[in-house]
Amino acid sequence: MFSAVVLLVGVAVLAGTFWLVWCLAGVRLVAAAGIGPVDGVVAVSRCYGTTDLEGNATGIDCQGWYTPAGAARAERTITLSDAKKSYPTGHEVGVRLAAGRAFEDSPSTVFEYGIFAVILLAMGGALAGWLFSSAWRGEAGADGFMVFCLAPLAAVVGAVPVLLVVVGLRALFR
Repeated sequence: MFSAVVLLVGVAVLAGTFWLVWCLAGVRLVAAAGIGPVDGVVAVSRCYGTTDLEGNATGIDCQGWYTPAGAARAERTITLSDAKKSYPTGHEVGVRLAAGRAFEDSPSTVFEYGIFAVILLAMGGALAGWLFSSAWRGEAGADGFMVFCLAPLAAVVGAVPVLLVVVGLRALFR
């Protein structure tokens, strides 16, 4: 009974981890990587520098009118997050939409959201690995934690950066 319950909790933790990664970073990561067709065009009206809570510069955002692909006229105003540069007024940028914002192909944004995704996956994978180890052994123990948690953790930490480099280079050389 213990093993079945712990196994179910481990599966729930793993599923929850993937869901959390997709909601917090996945959609933006896919949009910034340039995967899929362009959703529309933003005609820039102004660009401005962004800062974090401590006042450090974090990048450039631009505001403008968004026109969906194939539409004849602008639909609404939108923010272009993490723009590559400060665009002049009237410049049109092809964008993909994610979480109510527009993203252009940006290797730096891919890297930023990718690192965040790796950290979340590593934490959730370590916990799920320990739970799976406990279910396998039939008891909660600390000695199996290292063997069963470091293997998935190493796979995630090793595979995701390679994928990010490939996707980032693809976006960079478009």
